[in-house]
Amino acid sequence: MCIINYTATPEKNAAEKALARAILASFNHMLIIEADVTIPLWTDSLREMLNFAITQEIVTGKEVLTEINMILRRIGRMSFYQHIHAKVPSDHVQSPQALAYALANGEFSPEEKQMIEYDHGEIERTFIQEYNYCDLKQGVLNSLLKKTELPTPQQAFIWEGCN
Repeated sequence: MCIINYTATPEKNAAEKALARAILASFNHMLIIEADVTIPLWTDSLREMLNFAITQEIVTGKEVLTEINMILRRIGRMSFYQHIHAKVPSDHVQSPQALAYALANGEFSPEEKQMIEYDHGEIERTFIQEYNYCDLKQGVLNSLLKKTELPTPQQAFIWEGCN
């Protein structure tokens, strides 16, 4: 990682805002398949830009986490549609983690929640406990800032995003 001496000036505000928008827009291509966070074409350079933007407060951690929250909800909803329309079991959808996150964070109406079928004797609460087992937003951010993957439930206790 290269170190850049950076001094914010009023003239740089427009460029900073453009950089922040570009970084946050790149998250729209995020996929979470099982526990693997993927953004096609996410490179070490983009990782460095995100680290730089957060460090220099061009974009705040709160802004990034808000964007990640919306993406996790969207992926959770896509997983819900996959479960309902393609009849994929809830624990085998594109991202059971995002589905559990969306359930835990009020994405679905009571009617939609009733449509979800669980395997292995699970109910909504136990499904959320199994798949939304740590601070998923922070874990995704950590995965973007470093070369890490989300842990399996068995690994969660040793993963830094869950501490």
